[in-house]
Parts: sequence; structure tokens; C-alpha cells
Amino acid sequence: MRVKILIILFLIIGNVSAYTTSPDETDSTPCFGAWGRWLNLCETEVKIVANNCVPFLTRVVINGEVYFVGDRMNSRYSCEHFDILKKTKKEALVWGRQKVEVRHWTFPF
Repeated sequence: MRVKILIILFLIIGNVSAYTTSPDETDSTPCFGAWGRWLNLCETEVKIVANNCVPFLTRVVINGEVYFVGDRMNSRYSCEHFDILKKTKKEALVWGRQKVEVRHWTFPF
């Protein structure tokens, strides 16, 4: 028996910025993202990206680096905007805001 698996690949030129877990950039619980308390954003070594439309835990490739969607952004941001979690404000400022290729894929079940 053969099983066919459908994978949908999304490729966009996204607006990608960076943020930290500083309370002035987030909310009153900066270490916990929108996906819940199981993932402490202040201590994780997992590369996290925030986006308002891509499902949680989806792998997203930005500039050849693999990130996992683990947070959401302010509702004013569109689906084409991604926000990379950085450890320090200096790293976030160095990244700045870039228009880069963003890839992610999903399995429509």
C-alpha cells in the first residue's frame, strides 16, 4: 500500500525584525510566549520566531537558519511580518528590520 503525503511549501519575502524578552518590548510576562508556559523564552536555546498566522511549532527558515514559531505579535502586524527572538538588545538592533526570504511548510490534515 502506498501512502501519499501532501506538503505545502510557503515562500514569501517577509518583513523580519528582532525582539528580546525585555518587558518594554513584550508584556508583563516576557519569558512566556503566546504558546504557553511550557517554553520559557528567557532560558530556551531553541530559535524562536513570532508570527500571527503561521501555526505554533511550525519550522520557519529565515536566511538559512531554522526557527520555530513559539510566540505571537501585536495584532497590527500582518502575516508577512516575522519577529526573531534574540538574547540581547544589541543582537536585535544589529539584525534591525530586513526584507528577506522566509520559507515554511505545513501538512494539511
